[in-house]
Amino acid sequence: MNSKLLHDPVNGRLRVIGFVSGSGNTLWKALELEREITAKGEECPFEIVGVFSSRPDAKARITAEAEGIPYASLDIKEFHKKHDAPISDMEVRALFDTEVAKLIEPFGADIILLAGYVWATTNVILDKYKAVNVHPADLSVMEGNERIFAGANGVGDTISHKYPDICSSSHIATNEVDGGPLLMLSPSFEIDYEIGDEEILKRTVLKEVNNQSRHLGARTIYEIAMGNFSLDEQGKVNYKNNPVPRGVKINSWEENKPVQLRTLDGFLNPKSVVVIGASAKGGIGNALIKNINRFGFKGNTYVVNRSGDPVDGVPAYTSVEELEETPDLAIITTPSSGVESAVEECGKKGTKSIVCISAGFKETGEEGEKAELRVKEIVDRYNMRLLGPNGMGILNTDPDVNLNATMLYHLPRKGNIALVTQSGAIGAALLDYADEFNLGFSKIASLGNLMDIDASDLMGELKDDPQTSVIMLYLETIPNGLRFLKVLKETCKSKSVVVLKSGRSEAGALAATSHTGSIAGSDSAVDALIEKAGAIRVDSLEMLYMTAMALSKLERFNGKKIGVVTNAGGPGILITDRLAKNGFQLPVMSDETRSLLAEKLYPEAATGNPIDVIAAGPPEHYALSLEMMGQSGLYDALALVCVPPATIDTGEVAEACAPVISKLEIPVLSCFIGPSLGKPARDVLNRHDLPVVEYPEMAADILKLVNDKGEQSSTDLNKKIDYVRKTKANLLLNEKYSSGYLKTENAMELLELYEIPVAKWTFIRDEEDLEDIKLSFPIVAKVEHEKVIHKSDEGGVILNIKNMEDLKNAVKNLSEKFAGLEGIFLQEQANIGMEMIVGAKFEPTVGHICLLGAGGVAVELYKDVSMKIPPLEDMEVKEMLQNLKSYKLFTGFRGSESLPEDQFIDLVVKFSDLIMENSQIAEMDINPVAWDSIKKQFVALDCRIKA
Repeated sequence: MNSKLLHDPVNGRLRVIGFVSGSGNTLWKALELEREITAKGEECPFEIVGVFSSRPDAKARITAEAEGIPYASLDIKEFHKKHDAPISDMEVRALFDTEVAKLIEPFGADIILLAGYVWATTNVILDKYKAVNVHPADLSVMEGNERIFAGANGVGDTISHKYPDICSSSHIATNEVDGGPLLMLSPSFEIDYEIGDEEILKRTVLKEVNNQSRHLGARTIYEIAMGNFSLDEQGKVNYKNNPVPRGVKINSWEENKPVQLRTLDGFLNPKSVVVIGASAKGGIGNALIKNINRFGFKGNTYVVNRSGDPVDGVPAYTSVEELEETPDLAIITTPSSGVESAVEECGKKGTKSIVCISAGFKETGEEGEKAELRVKEIVDRYNMRLLGPNGMGILNTDPDVNLNATMLYHLPRKGNIALVTQSGAIGAALLDYADEFNLGFSKIASLGNLMDIDASDLMGELKDDPQTSVIMLYLETIPNGLRFLKVLKETCKSKSVVVLKSGRSEAGALAATSHTGSIAGSDSAVDALIEKAGAIRVDSLEMLYMTAMALSKLERFNGKKIGVVTNAGGPGILITDRLAKNGFQLPVMSDETRSLLAEKLYPEAATGNPIDVIAAGPPEHYALSLEMMGQSGLYDALALVCVPPATIDTGEVAEACAPVISKLEIPVLSCFIGPSLGKPARDVLNRHDLPVVEYPEMAADILKLVNDKGEQSSTDLNKKIDYVRKTKANLLLNEKYSSGYLKTENAMELLELYEIPVAKWTFIRDEEDLEDIKLSFPIVAKVEHEKVIHKSDEGGVILNIKNMEDLKNAVKNLSEKFAGLEGIFLQEQANIGMEMIVGAKFEPTVGHICLLGAGGVAVELYKDVSMKIPPLEDMEVKEMLQNLKSYKLFTGFRGSESLPEDQFIDLVVKFSDLIMENSQIAEMDINPVAWDSIKKQFVALDCRIKA
């Protein structure tokens, strides 16, 4: 059964407003949790955005003002008194809630936490907001279909029933008092009935249960914000995709703490390690122990196995409990059947970091997935973090750590590259090639099945690692695109990040029905996300290796001017062609400089760009050419390309060039062709820690990647939202067909709300409405029908209607052709020049992606589009526009009219704001956005929105 998340983290942080009547301590406990998570350097998944109080003099007001949190109030008693109604009058209460809704609208809340709010809320509020209530009694206790401890006297009723214990309950608020679906139950505590005085007993219990309620409110908000709660089609609650008809019971506040508060330090800086499942007889655990020993781990190492026999000289124990100390890191290599008990032992011992090498979990099917969920439950109960399962292990070459806890044969060379890989096999292959490609590593981590730790977690640690300059990511999935984008963007401020993301198939896009939906497949969204963050995406393992190698040895550069030194025409032409294709320029040095160089080269040499020292040129000619190009001030980077001549030792060429390359202030990428004759040169440059590749085209492609992909978007990902406008937009987006598509009039009103220019329009139900239209001819008539999406394809559009008689005929024809139509959309016909498309699509795990390109009926034929992740700023839209093949049409191509880019850019930025403020939009395209050559304005002529 399909279920819908109460909050999807892809849409950003959960915005919480507290409704209070007194101190609001439940809300402040949530604020305390928000601050605690933020203090750990993590982004809290929720934020407190406002407070509403039914009493202007409530204590919560003082706290809100001290904390700088927006506050609103309306005296509920005075309101009812003004309306001459008792406080129980729910009709007046609805009027009160109407005023409350207006007061809190600017806060832009997603959810209400009823934090000691003693008044019932009506559907006026509950239809607009999700609301969570915390009740000071156990609502899971039933008699028949009745919650016997619901209502205002939950504690008193519990005591009068002589119930042995009590807990607080959180639930989704409805207009039935304490009647909504249960979410969570706090830890229970026994009621001390030996306290004889009933009032004292009640006060004692109430004090403790109120304390439980504060913690429960904060935890419930956190769990919703993490995307852990959903409702199925029948309104029943699921927690992490599992039905919880009686809510989620919390046994202890010391268990299942927020993941952001748990430490990862044990993975990267352990002082002690235990390998569970290692045997003296061999196997993966044995190999791990030997790797730990060979690499020279600085801390204490232990083994746990059934026999208690030592492995490679490391003392062994039969259980984790027997260990002399609590290990910082546990590495599990047992068969999958033994993993649960091993994790449980680690939890009881107090170990907080686990690497699970063992396979046999989610990757094997349904039973393996169930086993993985059981392991995750244990990990969370003990507040641990787990890397894996089904991984390769972890490595840290920091001299203070020296941990190689991988199952690999090769010992990696120390360097400044960190590798995070979702595939252990890819990691193993990479390390096998490491020497050949001259790759040195600072850290290596294998994510395995992503049961707990993902790439975002590790990047958050690596971004501040002084041993790491470059991060290589091999990913197959991105669990939370928004978080990944934020962490990646922050990481790219201090590190170069190269990403190989597999799974480029766009088969899923075939299910989309709008133009934008069929073009912007999920892989396009990943491309846009990586670009937005400022990282580099590559398409092959080879380019992953080589790009990371180059970045580990040279700086990124700005500018497009490249100088090339070669010794033959063929390689020079190959790299020149590829550089030109990649958008680079190859300027020639001044005549004076060329003359000076020519005097020192052979007469047959060419001093243009490329400089060709010819095959017979000695090593010093290469070095001199590089030096003069590098010192000319003309170039942003240089490329040295050498095909091995029979008369020259390439090693000697490299030896001559290496000192020059090292001294130049601009990056130099070398290419020595040939597996045998080019190898001596590559070995020399590798020894000097200078970047070198084997093919000229690869050199050109790497220069492109380390150049224009290194610039990071300056857009604030938390762009300010107009919540009053957003509320109005929600009303329009809620009016839709069963298919999810909005009616055309609502779509056009939404565009106008965001000040996106539209051609003047009106909507009629039938021919009688024509008497009141105020449009100028010619007019376009478009059918409005739930089942007609692409109107022009099905004959639902009539153009060039010149007078009222023709309009009446058009309305009649459309009404007869499309039985059951909603009406007819009429629009002044624009004098169409250029047509563009502006669209967006929501991608699960990634979020929205915006698109612009050549529009009209041929949009899918030409697919001349550019995509980026919103929010968008002017410069980003300008870059998108300039990336189009059709961009020349903006600049007056072949004598055509030049079009105002700024006007179009402004329209797209407003569109981006619309998308950012309305996360429920699944697909949207404005096609076409047309240039009206008479009104000199870009206008939206058609718009489809699916929400």
